[in-house]
Amino acid sequence: MFVAAGLGCTPTPEGLENLDGSGSDASAEEPRVAMHGVFSPSCTDVVSVVHGFYEGSLQDSAAGAAEFCGISGPAMFVEIDIPRRADLTVEAVGTQAIPTVVVLPKGCVKDQELACSAGIPVTVADLSGGASVVLGVMLPEEDANAQRAEAGALNFGLSIQLRAVLEVGELCHPVSLGRCVGGSACLAKLEDPEHDAETYRCRILADDTCADPRVVQIDEAILSQEFELSFARTELHSDAHVHSCTGHRRPETVVRLEFRAALGESLSETGRLQISSADPLVGLALRTPGCLPEQETACAAPQEGGASVEVEGLAGLAEQGLPVFLFVEQPAPEGFLGGREDPHGELSEPYVLRMKVVDG
Repeated sequence: MFVAAGLGCTPTPEGLENLDGSGSDASAEEPRVAMHGVFSPSCTDVVSVVHGFYEGSLQDSAAGAAEFCGISGPAMFVEIDIPRRADLTVEAVGTQAIPTVVVLPKGCVKDQELACSAGIPVTVADLSGGASVVLGVMLPEEDANAQRAEAGALNFGLSIQLRAVLEVGELCHPVSLGRCVGGSACLAKLEDPEHDAETYRCRILADDTCADPRVVQIDEAILSQEFELSFARTELHSDAHVHSCTGHRRPETVVRLEFRAALGESLSETGRLQISSADPLVGLALRTPGCLPEQETACAAPQEGGASVEVEGLAGLAEQGLPVFLFVEQPAPEGFLGGREDPHGELSEPYVLRMKVVDG
């Protein structure tokens, strides 16, 4: 037997209404009834479902039916349509063995999995409205063979949840409506002292994305002295970027570093800018000349003694007028995407970064 937590909420954003198909709002306190008979052994001939909790079995799936996520074995599949921009969270549970859940684009091409997980929920963030993805539940062949003779041992349950991603300007209170898109936060109007729910909208945050960063211009004066940047702990930020070593579920400040041409004329080819934080809970990352993940040039996770990164080829960047994007990944405050409260430092104390040029 599988027990599913309630997946509905009231009110519901437009495009996510009544996904249970009941014609009425679902209650977060009521368990959702499990649904049966929707799974297919074929990844390309699948039934389309909405969010909810579904039961199935791998008993009748052929041996070696699928090969995804680095495992080969029996598998069953369903498809889910994304009615509006949303985060998708899925989790598979088994009666005996722990199944793997795989999220695939339509077409089910091997090595193009969007996510894989066994034993814990997995989220695919920010799927476009109108998209469809295929969900598979799998077991390694050896695990399935060991359990196949026992009745019900290969039964499983699949939980599917959708959380709306709200655009700038959309109503965002209560929190059950969804989350604000990256670069914005759910804020009331400043002129509304009563904080009426209708005034809570997703609003743009300053210095939160590469499209609207904090701009810092650096000239040759940095050659003779260290330079400091400070960031208030009370500033609101979203989690708009993730890097190779840090950034997941962390609010961040984005800084666009611009270098004056005169700085490049004073440096050799080995000149570089060192950026460091003394705070052990702050991570740092660099991208240049743009903001794409593949343009990352340095990354430092939070660590004892503080994170540090280097901007290399400083002379060339200055001479060509190319910017560097600096991401200051900060501790998640209480309630931020499941994060914990920052236990380090008082709110009145800013985060401080130190910068200095090293040449030679």
